[in-house]
Amino acid sequence: IIVATTLCALVGAVRSRADCTLTSTGKTPLNDLGTGTYLGEMGGLYPNGTNTRPSAHTAAGVLIAENEIVPRDAAGNIDLVNGRIVLISVGMSNTQHEFATRGPGAFLPRITADPSKNPRLVVVSCAQGNHAVAEWRNPANDAWSTCLQRLDDANVTPAQVQAAWVKLAERTSDVPAQSFPAHAQFHHPRLGEVLRLLRTNFPH
Repeated sequence: IIVATTLCALVGAVRSRADCTLTSTGKTPLNDLGTGTYLGEMGGLYPNGTNTRPSAHTAAGVLIAENEIVPRDAAGNIDLVNGRIVLISVGMSNTQHEFATRGPGAFLPRITADPSKNPRLVVVSCAQGNHAVAEWRNPANDAWSTCLQRLDDANVTPAQVQAAWVKLAERTSDVPAQSFPAHAQFHHPRLGEVLRLLRTNFPH
């Protein structure tokens, strides 16, 4: 499975909403910070304060996409004629809204209406409200059984899942009282557990 991941390790990200009365927090956005620092950590979306994805990273992603993401039958065998490529979402309510339910601007209705979409692509919303990292990192949690049921409802199988949109956060109650960057460092290995479960449940 190829995973597109957004890290959201801010305390309360699942339960709280932004204060829309503010016009500025006085903080510089990460992608505008460049080589500047925030609490000792350099800005930019990629190493050395840059927002440009490393060419080797791009090349590796393209190579995977071209050679491994192909239509597959229900058992996971390559079937270029009748097979499916399944993209799922994994996350909590924010992910569910952005991916599928927040009106015509959400990802799912937009890609469904896109005439250039690969006809073999099936998109399934598996993100679920009130299911943060704590739920998804537990293989026995109903987050996974609900995901599998939604795949079944879409007439596709786990063996056909080949990409995931992942956006997960920590509940305030799950995060020890600590400041940046400790919150992100707490989130990192827990998110890794989710990604490894994705690989186990969706081998392609």
